[in-house]
Amino acid sequence: MKTASIIVSLYLTICPIKAMGQISPYIHQGGIGDTLPQQNDFMNPPLFDGVFPYRPVSDWVGEKLIFLPSPKDNLLDYFYEKQKEHNARIGQICTVKIVTFNENLRIPSLSKWEIIVEMDNTNELLTLASYGGAFDGVALKADIDSARARWLGDTLWYRGCYLETMNSDGVNSLFQIKRFSPLVVKDIVCGYGPPTRFILETYDGKVGYRDIYVSASNWSSLSDEDISESIFVFAFKLADPRKASKWSKSVWQAIEECEIFVGMTTTQVQMSIGIAEDENTTITSTGKSEQWVYPNNVYLYFEGGILKTIQK
Repeated sequence: MKTASIIVSLYLTICPIKAMGQISPYIHQGGIGDTLPQQNDFMNPPLFDGVFPYRPVSDWVGEKLIFLPSPKDNLLDYFYEKQKEHNARIGQICTVKIVTFNENLRIPSLSKWEIIVEMDNTNELLTLASYGGAFDGVALKADIDSARARWLGDTLWYRGCYLETMNSDGVNSLFQIKRFSPLVVKDIVCGYGPPTRFILETYDGKVGYRDIYVSASNWSSLSDEDISESIFVFAFKLADPRKASKWSKSVWQAIEECEIFVGMTTTQVQMSIGIAEDENTTITSTGKSEQWVYPNNVYLYFEGGILKTIQK
């Protein structure tokens, strides 16, 4: 009897729409409404437009990849052997031969792309796996080549307040510049995280660099980079923004020093301190108000697009 009861229980579990020969009024048969195709977030491009076209991993067969350098302090014991193998390939080029997607139905965030690449110099075959939708340690050669062809020798206006420097031992430091300073692009090479390194010179001769994403084609959804300073379309202006926006001297001085004050517009605030971590909008009969949330518990309140209150 025990076995029979288990079988009945399993039958009712597997086939819930019929019980005792009739359809239960508490059970809905079939679908409900029109459903959109399900997509894995790790398969989608991030919510920004790169300068160059987005190329999904599924279209990478035939693409050339470059192995990127890595910081000298990145040799963690657990990954030491893997890191040594990677370091031996820095600057070398490979070609993508096969692309596959291994979907984890139970935990979508663990789904990952895998590619088989062939080293151009040795014909060795390697398998690379993505993390957070991106492949660490490699860059699309086409992105770097396109960036070099487009901006080498040009002047760009950088929205950041600092540039990085690095000595021959790999030790990094920073120096401060005014926001939207004009910078000459001296070289474009491979970076560490964001894969395209812009080597930049200020008008008074100081040289530093910034690692940038010029497309969304190998961008990680788990990246902790500040997108306002690491993605080209947010980080750089192609012309002096002062000429496009005829704001007062006090506004531009605040923007250059990364400061804000009551009375600035939403656009001016964004140009000065970047994109908020969160935005909350309230609509009432008297109009619209917004709350912008920034790191370190900074809250900004706007009414009609004008900054009214700064709370720290």
